[in-house]
Amino acid sequence: ERNKVWADDLVLWEDCVKKSPQKMRPHYNLGLALRKQGDVADALVEFQKAVDIDPKYVPAYNNLGATFLDLGNIDEAIKKISKAIQIDPSYGEAYSNLGLSLARHGKEDEAMARGTRTAHQVQRRRQVHLHDPDRNLDRRVERHQGIRQDLPGEQPDAGTGRPREQP
Repeated sequence: ERNKVWADDLVLWEDCVKKSPQKMRPHYNLGLALRKQGDVADALVEFQKAVDIDPKYVPAYNNLGATFLDLGNIDEAIKKISKAIQIDPSYGEAYSNLGLSLARHGKEDEAMARGTRTAHQVQRRRQVHLHDPDRNLDRRVERHQGIRQDLPGEQPDAGTGRPREQP
């Protein structure tokens, strides 16, 4: 019985919603499965339930807006996608959907201006948070170099600790 449920995304998430109707994630994932199959009206209902349960879940607002866009309700799409950006200004996918919504609304200039401006803002915010990932990257490089030291012909230079260049 469980194998049948796990074999199909739609069946799986419908089952999860039945068992956990008060949880956001099953509604959200059911919305994704429904939208993927082209059932945008029912997907809209599930995304709305997801944001009702968790009003801070940005991907649900973004997909709610994108689904409104699929249905041709551009004004509502812009509202929902803008809400996603308001909650998390670094959520890049929402800017793409906002630009598409504005362009379909006939506001190509605003779509370009907002898209360019916000892309730079997101880029700046990401640069501010690079210090931690850089340290993690440095650790991965050090581990990689440690592994390379164990390979024949990959002995480190005594001064730098880095692998020697091969002639």
